[in-house]
Amino acid sequence: MINRFVEKKTAKMRPVLVLLLLLPVTVLSTGLSPATEPAGAQDVRQIAAESLQKLVTDQAIQLIDVRTPQEFAQRRLDLGERLIPLDTLPYRLHELPQDRDAALVFVCRTINRATQAAQWVRAAGWRNVAVLQDGVAGWPSHPDILLPLAQLPMD
Repeated sequence: MINRFVEKKTAKMRPVLVLLLLLPVTVLSTGLSPATEPAGAQDVRQIAAESLQKLVTDQAIQLIDVRTPQEFAQRRLDLGERLIPLDTLPYRLHELPQDRDAALVFVCRTINRATQAAQWVRAAGWRNVAVLQDGVAGWPSHPDILLPLAQLPMD
């Protein structure tokens, strides 16, 4: 009786287990790994801080922070970014927009991990991918200075 129960539960989980086992193989077959710099890193589009803030206010983009939760807690851009640490990204691609033309901008402390993330996501089929130039380290402490004076809130 117990064996039958276990067999039923295992049978339902088999497709999920197969996907979980194949995903790392798929990511590694692209030649990318978190320990190496992605091939074609110079091909990743970079967006300056000023342009990013304008894009966030003017159109729908998804901002994805690939730093660790500790780094994310220490300093954020406060532009609605979503935390998906780089080491979990291959397992969380299903959380990205299903529209492969959706605008995705990756952020990290400098630019290295964001570039790796952008390369992985491009290899998985997304086409409109960029990284924040200079990363969070280059983001102004007070992003209000990026807004034109006419857009600053009045007291």
